[in-house]
Amino acid sequence: MVSRPNDTRRCARALTLPAALVDAALDAVFQPRCAACDALRPDAPLCEACAASLTEVGPACPRCAEPVELAGGAVVPCGRCRVRPLALDGLVAPWRYGGALAEALRRLKFGRKAWVAAALAPLFAPQLRAVCALAAIDVVTFVPLHFWRRGQRGFDQGALLLGAAAGPACVPTLRRRR
Repeated sequence: MVSRPNDTRRCARALTLPAALVDAALDAVFQPRCAACDALRPDAPLCEACAASLTEVGPACPRCAEPVELAGGAVVPCGRCRVRPLALDGLVAPWRYGGALAEALRRLKFGRKAWVAAALAPLFAPQLRAVCALAAIDVVTFVPLHFWRRGQRGFDQGALLLGAAAGPACVPTLRRRR
């Protein structure tokens, strides 16, 4: 039997309509929630009240991302990094840890709420992409959890967060050793 183009289009429409209805029903039942407090939210990681608690890091040490005061308009390494620099090229942090961000991260790590990783990814994905583009970075990785902790939690929060933010650029290259 040879199918005609109209038959193919009719079949495609018949398959698309139920999928659209299923998506609409799921959206109605499982409405997006704030990653920190579970309040209903529009298309944002955090509700308005929780988003107001976010504080940008601002000027920070280029080595450890610790907030620092500007020295004559230039960002210089913090005192700790001048005395004993970390064994890496640098860290970047868009937000200070605290408030709703800290609560959301605690829910991810200790509350076994893996969906929080995908909800939080938009908070740091733009800066991650910008840093990767600026420094010509092709691959990013995370520090893996110990297998015992990963077994307790059921997932590795670092892998989930970075995977949601970096997508295919996130490669598990490190192994935890004693």
